[in-house]
Amino acid sequence: MKKIIALVLVMIMALSCVPMSLAADTDYIPANGDVLSGTSEGKSSITINEGVTVYVNSTYEVKTATSLTIKAGGTLQVNSGATLTLNGTATVSTQGTVHNEGDIIVNNAVSNAGVFENAGKGAITNKGNIVGDAGLIRNQIVIPSTNAGLKYHVRVCRADFYDAGSENGLYKKNSNGEVTAINENSFGAADQGVTTFLNDGQSIYFYLEFRDENGDLPQIDPAKFIVNSNGTRVYLDRGLYKLTPDNQAITVSYASILDGTTMQKYYKTIPIYLPSGEGYRVVAYGDTLDQAVNENIDKVVVNYGSNFYFRVEIFDGWQQSNITVTVGGVEVQPDKYGYYEITNITDTLAEDGAYDIYVAGVVKDSTQNMLATIMNTIRNIMETIIDVFKTLFGTLGISLTKAPEAEVPAETTAAVGA
Repeated sequence: MKKIIALVLVMIMALSCVPMSLAADTDYIPANGDVLSGTSEGKSSITINEGVTVYVNSTYEVKTATSLTIKAGGTLQVNSGATLTLNGTATVSTQGTVHNEGDIIVNNAVSNAGVFENAGKGAITNKGNIVGDAGLIRNQIVIPSTNAGLKYHVRVCRADFYDAGSENGLYKKNSNGEVTAINENSFGAADQGVTTFLNDGQSIYFYLEFRDENGDLPQIDPAKFIVNSNGTRVYLDRGLYKLTPDNQAITVSYASILDGTTMQKYYKTIPIYLPSGEGYRVVAYGDTLDQAVNENIDKVVVNYGSNFYFRVEIFDGWQQSNITVTVGGVEVQPDKYGYYEITNITDTLAEDGAYDIYVAGVVKDSTQNMLATIMNTIRNIMETIIDVFKTLFGTLGISLTKAPEAEVPAETTAAVGA
């Protein structure tokens, strides 16, 4: 009897293990606020119903054998720092929303009739395919307003859909397909930052105004100012910054302008061209003639608003006795040290040719000597001709000197004065 009881107990224990090893995968329907972690091992399906939000706070992997369905009105939220991996041939279908502030790695085909939206630092690494014409991948764009005390101010273009023209500049296109040029009225008020979602492939434009308490700061070069998108520098496109997210949320950050020292590295620089010609070379203050010649210094770059000094170096065998120097068509004179000055240089005046330097009147020594010889010869000839005429007129009794004025008799003078 004891043997029979022992055998029965062994069989019961053995049978009790069978459900654990052979148990079928379950269908999982999470409740609102549930958190997914680890993997979907043991789950044949996960269904997030309408009105339910489920969270991934660390890592979660949807295995090959699991189907994930997010119904309309349901949300799967991947929080900052978390990673959701959609693996292998797992069936993923969403009519609801996948809100991503972390990372989603797609290794399979996702049937998307709902919305994948990236926010914060959210990004989708798409090694598979997200399909579905009815679905959207939306990316959050954060263009912050500027902080008090800074000398730049953001202006953001707010149309619903943006595109870039090739030959005709930038333009915007609304949902009806109407196209209008982007202009001043296309942008929001200064310092109104924007946090919004754009569909994958859409673009948004913005620019920065530079001004202080006294008005504009025309010396600032926008092309030098640093604007970052997720830590990577973006550059001006026809005067505007353009952001086009691709499966990734974008946050903009700016450099700072708080004081004059910081500001100077963003100043516009203006080129001043230094001409050279036969017998001369224009040389910038601080350079030697040898430097200018050997290094072929024919241009210098100066900061907006600064002054520039130059001199005209004359080569051996040449003279500058009749030299004239003009800047922007206006003749200028050197100081007692031989330097010419250009003051308060700006980019707008440079565009108008106000700093074009022109030098004339430099001649060779031999030319100058030849001219002096010619002038002396002409003077000698003229003096000889005059002497000949004096001799000729003397022979004819004609005086070339002026006759003295006749004296007026006293009584005549009195009569006139009466």
